[in-house]
Amino acid sequence: MKEELRELGLSEYESKVYITLIKEGSLRGNKLSRLSGVPQGKVYDTVYRLSEKGFVSIMNSHPKIFKSVDPDIAINQVIRSKKEKLDQMQATLPKSLKQIKKITQGKTETDEKVSVFVGKKNAFAPSQYIIESASKSVEQCKKEIAPIEIVSPKEGEALSDNPVSVKILYEQGEYCSSVWAYRINGGKWSEYGDQSISLYNLDRGVVSFELRVKSIVTGEEKILKRNFEYSGESISATPTLSEDQTSSNSAN
Repeated sequence: MKEELRELGLSEYESKVYITLIKEGSLRGNKLSRLSGVPQGKVYDTVYRLSEKGFVSIMNSHPKIFKSVDPDIAINQVIRSKKEKLDQMQATLPKSLKQIKKITQGKTETDEKVSVFVGKKNAFAPSQYIIESASKSVEQCKKEIAPIEIVSPKEGEALSDNPVSVKILYEQGEYCSSVWAYRINGGKWSEYGDQSISLYNLDRGVVSFELRVKSIVTGEEKILKRNFEYSGESISATPTLSEDQTSSNSAN
């Protein structure tokens, strides 16, 4: 079972936590750590990642309570997302690779090297050559950035949930693919990706959120902005005393 979950993109810790929540139902952090065998210092980060992937829901209580998402819903969602990405690759990648072959036809010698890039920092580096070559080819998809908007939070909305879920409506359709990065209060930009965004442990007060959208074909960029008010509480990576006491009482 764990092997199948890994095929869906779950790590060993994530698989253990998800299976434990399915077996036991709703749990607080320290009891989840004890039953799953995931260290207390890792269990909260693990749960948050599972929440981003759609496998766990976080109940807005103090202390936080974690619950598994129904397997039919969670797994179908992951499979559908992977299928959509594979379908997109099937539609565009072969044409891009064939165009590279056309561009290089006629060369008898070459000193070009093919590099393998490993790690998040170079996640988009291998595709850059494909992108530059494909841009010279006949139009395969609409080059401008597809319609995209921040659905929530609303401008000026008051929020207290931790994490704050940023919902993005992206209608790719016949447009070329885009990715996005974000930053908070003018800080450092995140890495590019195409997933939903969850913001953890925000500072209280007005939050300035910026989304930088980039076409992976043309490099065109656009920035969306959203300001909202945050009044929630931070979640410690280590269970608090009150949580330990509450869980002990529940176990008894």
